[in-house]
Amino acid sequence: MINQLKAAGVSRIILCNIHTTTSPDDNTKYASKRTLIKNVATNKNVVLCDFLTVSLVAADYQSDGYHLKATGVKKLANKFKSILDAQGWTNALKG
Repeated sequence: MINQLKAAGVSRIILCNIHTTTSPDDNTKYASKRTLIKNVATNKNVVLCDFLTVSLVAADYQSDGYHLKATGVKKLANKFKSILDAQGWTNALKG
């Protein structure tokens, strides 16, 4: 998909990895997926939004431990916005 986007002239591509859950077992399983996504971003020279760096706490999750409440979603949105800001892309999206 990245190759197709680049071939079509898309120059602003962001990959996001998987955020954490409240389950250590799931986070262990997801670690390889996060690494894969990070490696693809590096190899394809696209921006990575690393949701693993977002400090989510138990109160940010719904009772299932997977789905986020509004507080958790807000933290992910803030991380995404920080990536847009760091790339200088925020103003381009306002247009």
